[in-house]
Amino acid sequence: MSIKTFITDITTGIKAKVDNKNDTEENALVVATRPLKTLTNKVLFFSNPTYGIDMNKSLGPAGTPIHIHNGIDNVYWTASAITGAIRWDFNSNTQAHTGTYSIDGTTTLNGDESQYAKGSNQDLTGYTSLTGWIYITDWATLGVKEVQIYGWDVGVGLVGNIVDIGDYINKAIFNTWSKFIIPLSDMGLTNLTVDSIRIKTISTGGGAPPSYYLDDIDIQETALFLKYTIEPVDGTWLYVDQVNITMADALNTTLADNSMFNLSYNKFLGLSNLSIGILFQKIHEGEVTWVSTFHNLLDFLQIPNTNILTAGCDGTNTWFSLNQIFGSPVLLKSETKDNLTFVLRDDMDGLLRFRIGASCREEQR
Repeated sequence: MSIKTFITDITTGIKAKVDNKNDTEENALVVATRPLKTLTNKVLFFSNPTYGIDMNKSLGPAGTPIHIHNGIDNVYWTASAITGAIRWDFNSNTQAHTGTYSIDGTTTLNGDESQYAKGSNQDLTGYTSLTGWIYITDWATLGVKEVQIYGWDVGVGLVGNIVDIGDYINKAIFNTWSKFIIPLSDMGLTNLTVDSIRIKTISTGGGAPPSYYLDDIDIQETALFLKYTIEPVDGTWLYVDQVNITMADALNTTLADNSMFNLSYNKFLGLSNLSIGILFQKIHEGEVTWVSTFHNLLDFLQIPNTNILTAGCDGTNTWFSLNQIFGSPVLLKSETKDNLTFVLRDDMDGLLRFRIGASCREEQR
């Protein structure tokens, strides 16, 4: 028994048609393919609320910091082990960023926690960031590996949010001191009060725990960073396909034989290798999901699918444009407050021009 069947749209009642090319071919449905979603091309520039899209800016004066701990080269806040007492050394002379001593966390295990207590309340009103230096000797890529840092109140408990120092540095650079600058807004500590800072080693899954030293941990009065961000407008998703980095500087890069541009791998044109580096983060639901750092031209170029698009020199000034194409589009959702952010942590005002644009596609939701 055969059953009479129609392919029909349940909303309009329109039936699909059949064609056989005037009986010259087998019967077949007449179909049309159309994109399921309509996306609008957009070009966005990473922008700062004070400086707009111009990134060749100075960070300004540092202000007066609150010193927390520097390996007891000086007596600041009191360090103690909450867990793993035999594995913390708060006065190690093996490594030091400044002075002679640092905090040694090289043998700490998952859950080992240390506290740095002022002994009284510290009002954070008017302060902007927590900074410090980390020296990594090992940081496995398997499982979850973190060095968490967060505000604490001895009588209350956690104040604000737990953040991972690893989200503010390049975890793959070993055996050298790297500076981290963590906005207090990321820690949920803006204008709040703490009496302690805590640090905890996290290591789950395969691989050894992070092995590290810490030094010169401070709370900064003046912002030592500038954030430049792109994000979707409300009610949209943004697909970011690539970014373009353009820089210009007063520098003659013409080789005598005109065979190529005389660009230094360890500089940004005439700007020397950055001591802290530019931070690139993706934020999803308030959490950092991936991070990169860039100290010089080669740090950008070592990323796959990154090329110098074009460059020029008039004998006095030189400019170039880098193109970084993502392996798959980076999706930013407005409802989860996603964004991409470049964080400047060094003075960039030595450049004549510095901007970063993004080629995007916007979907109405």
